[in-house]
Amino acid sequence: MVDCARDIAENDGRAAVTTRRLANEIEYSPPVLYSHFPDCRDGIVSAVALIGFRDFTYVMLRRGEFSRRLWSVQV
Repeated sequence: MVDCARDIAENDGRAAVTTRRLANEIEYSPPVLYSHFPDCRDGIVSAVALIGFRDFTYVMLRRGEFSRRLWSVQV
C-alpha cells in the first residue's frame, strides 16, 4: 500500500494520493485502507514520508555523509 502511494506521489504529485485512487490501484476497497490507516489519507501520506526519510537516512549513513554533516552543525 505504502509503496503504491509513494509511486503515485512520485509520478503525479502528493495531491494525487487519494484513498479512492490508492484503493483502485491496489484493487482493494477503501474500507480496507481505513482499517490499516485510521487517519485515512493523512496516515498514508505520513507513512510515505516516514519511509522516504528512512531511505534517505540509510543512503546518507552508507555514504558517510550523515555523520559528517551532523557533526558540522553548530548550535
